[in-house]
Amino acid sequence: MRVNEDIRPVGRAQLRKRAKADTILQAARELFLEHGYSGATTDMIQGRAAVSKSTLYSHFPTKEVLFEAVCKLGSDAFEAMLANAVVSETEPRGFLHRFGTEFLTYLLSEEGKAFFRLMVEASKNFPQLGPIFYGAGIKASNDMIERYLADAHAAKRLVIDDPALSSEHYMGMLRGDMHLRVILNIGTPPSPAQIDTYVAATVDRFLKAHSA
Repeated sequence: MRVNEDIRPVGRAQLRKRAKADTILQAARELFLEHGYSGATTDMIQGRAAVSKSTLYSHFPTKEVLFEAVCKLGSDAFEAMLANAVVSETEPRGFLHRFGTEFLTYLLSEEGKAFFRLMVEASKNFPQLGPIFYGAGIKASNDMIERYLADAHAAKRLVIDDPALSSEHYMGMLRGDMHLRVILNIGTPPSPAQIDTYVAATVDRFLKAHSA
């Protein structure tokens, strides 16, 4: 009984520490998206998270470390969403279509657009942040497709001589000109049905080039 009593306070302390970190991350994420990397100050983040400056810096010693943690958190959630969406898809057409629909829907959403603009602003003014953003979002998605294509090639479902290059091609086809038009606020954003039709056509063209 004495052992359990000694352990419980430590567990509660760890949970409180984790909760504080999560609160800071959520505040930082909101402010980075609202004001950009340079516009969101640590004072603003501290205020929105309602924590002391010492608490903020004990979890995240620098703004760059905090930004990297925000990117990692978003990347993990995005990867989990994509993985859950395609978990039951084994055939190439079904996997690529489901992945493409989920990916493009997020990319063209208000949050997806905000993250993209944040990436451009941050990497322009703070070049050291570019690799962080790329690794957290774009590369993670590319890697997921690359792994699937390599497995599909090994199973003789597709002919993929270079999974990394083919992954880049597929992801580039998905974004296409549609993403640029949405980012530049040209025309009306595509509806879910239009995204589905676009992805289906993209998958058709990709599979024609890689059919077993």
